[in-house]
Amino acid sequence: MRSNHRAPSSAVRPENIKGLKCSLVSNMNKIKVSGIFVLVILIYLTSTNTINIINLRQKPEWKYEVEGLIYDVDISADGEYITVISQKLYLFHKDNSKPIWINNLSAWKSTHPVAVISDDGEYIIAGGRDGAYYFHRNSSTPLWHFKNGIGSLSISEKGDYIIGAGSGRAYFFSGKSNEPLWNFSNENYSYDRLVTVDISADGHYIATGDLYGNVFFFSKESNVPLWSYNVSVRPTRAWLLYEVALSADGKYLAVGTTNSFYADYSSANRMILFSTDSNVPLWTYTLPTDIDETRISNNGDVILGTITNVDTRPPYSHNVAEAYIFNKGGGKPVKYSLAKKDQITVTTALSGNGRYFVARYADRLTLFSTSDTNHIWTTTGQFGKVEISDDGEYIVAQNIALDLEDDEVMLFKKERRRGLPILDRNFCLATVAVVLVIGIGTREWYKRH
Repeated sequence: MRSNHRAPSSAVRPENIKGLKCSLVSNMNKIKVSGIFVLVILIYLTSTNTINIINLRQKPEWKYEVEGLIYDVDISADGEYITVISQKLYLFHKDNSKPIWINNLSAWKSTHPVAVISDDGEYIIAGGRDGAYYFHRNSSTPLWHFKNGIGSLSISEKGDYIIGAGSGRAYFFSGKSNEPLWNFSNENYSYDRLVTVDISADGHYIATGDLYGNVFFFSKESNVPLWSYNVSVRPTRAWLLYEVALSADGKYLAVGTTNSFYADYSSANRMILFSTDSNVPLWTYTLPTDIDETRISNNGDVILGTITNVDTRPPYSHNVAEAYIFNKGGGKPVKYSLAKKDQITVTTALSGNGRYFVARYADRLTLFSTSDTNHIWTTTGQFGKVEISDDGEYIVAQNIALDLEDDEVMLFKKERRRGLPILDRNFCLATVAVVLVIGIGTREWYKRH
């Protein structure tokens, strides 16, 4: 007859209890040590901003779906008025997602237009291959039309002066007429593409740059440059520059250069700062790769440059997107590491007071303080063009439609308005590692016992 009584197993016999306790303590200590080790790494990475444990997604104040793809956005200095150009030109007030007016000129449908608004929000200038159109904010009917193609625009604080560039020529206007006060073209080159222009707040000073690396500085009185400068480090080669940035007071000019065509001469990737009373640079600083964007604060104290180094093939292991904050006095800039290993482009905007900048990279839109490398807030989406008000209180951004049909314009505030959390990818991977260490350790203990 089978007995229902079972003898104790060797694992729980009284004489083995002491050994069991020692084994349990030993294995649990190993698990704890492994877990603590990974946790310490997590804390270090978080403290050095390598990863963020949880980002709370910033919610927009409002959003509006436009017709077609957005080509450009801008915002007045006080953040009160916003312009958006797609297949139509839209004017918004910050307090309402419904447009103040919409202009439906056919010119916007067949070009890649640009649009800028004066700092006081009174005037808008929009341009493309069909020319430039000048508006007052009270009406969607243009005050005048200039028929030559325009690809780059800048407007003075009160909208009374405009500089535009197209087809290798710069045009300087008074807001009173579509007849240029003067125009300028660099006759030294048969193929001269002026690609970047900027104007001081009072409209008295103008800067232009072309793809041959020529920088020209003008007063509003004449199309004869006060001075010029070529950013080439070798006189026999033409170096590219993408942007010039003139401080609002017209006293400082920042120029970012690139070396896209000649990979054997990396020192061409330079940020250059001028005092505009001379064409002798105050300083130059070499960055690792092409400078895609250049921004400057109203008083010239803060300069922002962004770089991207892009692999054209997966796994994009050498991709990098970085922003650099320079001081007017020179010296080593502060580096902001934005993204790595993704196929990335970067768009940035610097507040007029120089205290904040917003960056769009990978699937993020992030607001930073220029006083440290910590971000104020971040959010996710497929963002494109961005702009920021002078005080940094308002940010306008293009949110690209996934179906490439109708984009959205979004308005954000500097103040945190938190939505759903964003779990950092690196943090998630590290958390999985901790769980695996503890899980494997526990499994090994059970196997033995």
